[in-house]
Amino acid sequence: MRKYAYLAQLEELLAALPPQERQDALNYYEEYFDAAGNENEEKTAKELGDPATVARKILEEEGAVETEGAAQVAAAPPQRKESPEPMTQPEGPEPPALENPEQYPTSGVPSYDGKTPNRKGPRLWLIFWLVVILALVVQISVLLLNVSGLGGSSASTTASVEYAASEPVPSTALTQEKPRPTDANGSSEGALTYSSALDAPGKGKLFINMICGNLVLRTGEEASVQVCNADASEEISYNQTVDYGYTFVCNSTAPDTQVTITLPPQAFHSVEVMISTNGTIDLGDLQINQIDAFTADGVIRSGVLQTAKLNVQTGSGDIRLDKIADNADYETTDVSLQALHGSVSANFSAPRDQWKAVITAQEGISETLANDQKSEDAPRTLEVLAEGTADLQYGVQ
Repeated sequence: MRKYAYLAQLEELLAALPPQERQDALNYYEEYFDAAGNENEEKTAKELGDPATVARKILEEEGAVETEGAAQVAAAPPQRKESPEPMTQPEGPEPPALENPEQYPTSGVPSYDGKTPNRKGPRLWLIFWLVVILALVVQISVLLLNVSGLGGSSASTTASVEYAASEPVPSTALTQEKPRPTDANGSSEGALTYSSALDAPGKGKLFINMICGNLVLRTGEEASVQVCNADASEEISYNQTVDYGYTFVCNSTAPDTQVTITLPPQAFHSVEVMISTNGTIDLGDLQINQIDAFTADGVIRSGVLQTAKLNVQTGSGDIRLDKIADNADYETTDVSLQALHGSVSANFSAPRDQWKAVITAQEGISETLANDQKSEDAPRTLEVLAEGTADLQYGVQ
């Protein structure tokens, strides 16, 4: 018996069922036939059994009342033996491959155990998926509620931050990072920590005392000081002492502290610099009667210095002075350069015969003489002490 003949007879025998249940049963058996393939329709029909027997079992399971259709089922002559032996899956090769395997189970034709297939399977699957969908909806709802709660907290936090930002900040605190100033070479000095104008009385001494960091002295029209990258919790001050003297103190222990002091020519009678731990000193183009500079560890350099007395010392580092020159107000008379663990390089505008020099350099001395003369009775004194080399040039214009 072919598929459609089998299903047509089964549909007629199930006339007593409600239309929807009858259609469910027919769909189930039609899928059974489709899974087996067109070429196995007669074999599948034999495995399922007589349509009358199948219909009777379905009606019994559904508890259908005896109707004309049921009576026809009872009266219908059996096409098989009245007491068929229990059917078992015939032995032999597996069913042939499905024409459209993607539409059917990959395990082949299900075996028939002699019992009427349970047509309530589709309903159970429908219920199962409804439960799954309901659970997902509940979880998504809970998640959305949590996200809404977090959003509210975030909004509250933002509001409080904005309110705090609008409150006045004490003047002693750094409220913002100002643009970083740059030196003559365009290099950045860092975040501005302290800035102040300086008095320039034209006499007295300016004493600069730092724990560590780098010092740059510049020449300009207005006296001022700027401190960058310093530890703001440490003392930074500028105070007057006695005899027109002033003291600038920077106790920052941050190694990248940068202090820049601008001084007009002859702003003070003398300038004294002390860096007690480590840091470089750039004397720039100072025009001061007397300059004293000391650093425990760091390089000391300069541009063109115009000074009468110069005393420069570094515990560990080099001394590199581009030029030491006279000016209209005074001429250089005393120079002391000491690099205890470093080398010395300096150029002088005065010729060699004007210097009474004592030069000590463990790794060698190099002197370039403008007039190739030396004098023991020269009006100027020069002392050079270096662990490394001493490279000195005279008569440099």
